[in-house]
Amino acid sequence: MSKKKHTFVINDESKVNSHGFRLMNAGIDQTRFKTNPVLLYNHGRDDVYGKWENLRIEGTQLLADAVFDEDDLKAKALSGKVERGFLKGASPMLQVIEVDLDPAGEFMATKSDLMEISVVSIPSNANALKLMNTEGNEISFDEVCLQLDFKKVEPKNKKMKIKLSVALQNALGLSAEVDETDFVTAVEKELTAYAALKLTVDAEKDARAVALVELAIKEGKINAEAKEQWLSLAKDNIALAESTLNSLEKKQSLSAQITQGGTQTTGGERATWTYLQWAQKDPQGLAKLKLENPQAFEQLKNNK
Repeated sequence: MSKKKHTFVINDESKVNSHGFRLMNAGIDQTRFKTNPVLLYNHGRDDVYGKWENLRIEGTQLLADAVFDEDDLKAKALSGKVERGFLKGASPMLQVIEVDLDPAGEFMATKSDLMEISVVSIPSNANALKLMNTEGNEISFDEVCLQLDFKKVEPKNKKMKIKLSVALQNALGLSAEVDETDFVTAVEKELTAYAALKLTVDAEKDARAVALVELAIKEGKINAEAKEQWLSLAKDNIALAESTLNSLEKKQSLSAQITQGGTQTTGGERATWTYLQWAQKDPQGLAKLKLENPQAFEQLKNNK
């Protein structure tokens, strides 16, 4: 008695599978498979339920006939589910050797090595098509691309459209809906302009800070040794540094301090007096200076 055969669609190259690519039938190497065309269930390796015959390509489909081992109870049960219409799907296990993009931008497995074919319960899910590496371990399509040094990128003819808010339209000078490439280009342009403006502003802030601190040193408000600390403060917060330095008093010259110590004379000549001139012309002013500003008095005395 001849064994009944059931024809299954193993692959349809016109459709993108659950791994995100189309498996091209012409590129499937059947050599290894045909030496041992086992029929498995859901890619399980523990049981063999039969064999596949007449593996062929018809149009966009790869077809094969399932022949079940009717002398095996498990295989007979599986065959019954197929015959009664409860199981209709099949799935190949293969190693992808070459990947490419078609004119529409879809990923294609253009070369592969067929290892086994299984009857499966849900052929449309992620387990319907198994991918293996050279060591026989299951891998994802992303890993396949990495092994083949093939970058999974969006093709140029499949640009993503981005809808922009009114604020972004005005800021970037774009329309309400733009290509992803145009959006990225506009953003990069604005970022470049911002970076250049920031460099200019930072340079101006640094120059202003240096000028502020150097003036404070010149006016005697701060010591030169404290220059770096004040510069750090001014660069970090110019307004705070400016208000603080403006609140400090300028260091007065010796002549100004001496002038304040006695009675002013006509023409401001007292500012040039020596200690002896003070003693001769205004001894009361000299005594007052000694009392009110001993530091200035000592300086005057030492600069006879």
